[in-house]
Amino acid sequence: MPKAAMLFHSAMLRGAWCGCEVLQLTEADRFFSPQPFFHVGGSIQVMLTPIISGCRMIVQPYFDAGQALELMERHRCNVLMGHQPHYIEYLNHPDLKTRNLVLEKGMIFASPEVNKRVYDEMGIRKLISPYGLTETHIGGTACALDDPLELRMTTVGRPMPGVEIGIRQPNGKEFLPVGEPGEVCFRGWCITKGYFDDPEKTAEALDEQGWFRTGDLGVMGKDGYLRLVGRIKEMIRVGGENVAAAEVESILLKHHAVKQAVAVGMVDARLAEVVAVFVELKTGAEATEEGLIDFCRHRLAGFKVPRRVEIVREWPMSGAGKIQRYVLRESLHRAGSMS
Repeated sequence: MPKAAMLFHSAMLRGAWCGCEVLQLTEADRFFSPQPFFHVGGSIQVMLTPIISGCRMIVQPYFDAGQALELMERHRCNVLMGHQPHYIEYLNHPDLKTRNLVLEKGMIFASPEVNKRVYDEMGIRKLISPYGLTETHIGGTACALDDPLELRMTTVGRPMPGVEIGIRQPNGKEFLPVGEPGEVCFRGWCITKGYFDDPEKTAEALDEQGWFRTGDLGVMGKDGYLRLVGRIKEMIRVGGENVAAAEVESILLKHHAVKQAVAVGMVDARLAEVVAVFVELKTGAEATEEGLIDFCRHRLAGFKVPRRVEIVREWPMSGAGKIQRYVLRESLHRAGSMS
């Protein structure tokens, strides 16, 4: 069942204010975002930031990459925000090269590989990847627009004012030193009150010191910048070895024919789990399952190489525009049960 995070009015406003500060929004800016208003990103960053900053917000009734590019050109949008699936649609749309875009600043929630493509191909020079959750009122971490490019491409930045970050042992209480990967935990003004009518889930996520467990794996660098590794639940346990889904996906995104890739765990009688990957190809591109596995074999340790690749044309999506990994895992389970 979905968890209903209880949010504070004051924290929603502060989260929106932080977004305005990070993007340095003014009345002169024209902001495009495809995020739905019922999502925390849409309700806080898309609805409240224009009210606070006075900038103009351009939206669509539903997401269509071609129409979005046309709207960006027509309204001379200089700020863009969205998730990885949105940006991949822009990057692979035939109209991108013909539209006269003036994009300058952007927020992107995507992998470093996609970040680099957006920087190079869409010309968004002040591009950052902030990090936050529904339970943190979208507040958390962010780079500054003038931070070095490498940090903006590969990290999610430093804690926002009034926010603390700790890296803990997954499923444990011990905090880890700088440089060691663990579960990202937040504390501060941004934290949810808890989950509505669910004290058990609230107790699992929030401890008595006010630390919120995100379920995300990250590493805090000596420079104070946070680097995300993946989701704890997205770690694939192959014969006792941990494989980050994000690592396998990042390799496949380097393949010339791959538009999108999602790695999940597939049940295996001997190893408990092995890596399986769902792949969407770019329009007009060709690749085989065997060829993609061989591509990975030359770039990953043996236990990380996918044992199965499924080429798909459509993805199961949530209302917030995120790929539903559990649906993909269930489809593998059903296929295995039928074979």
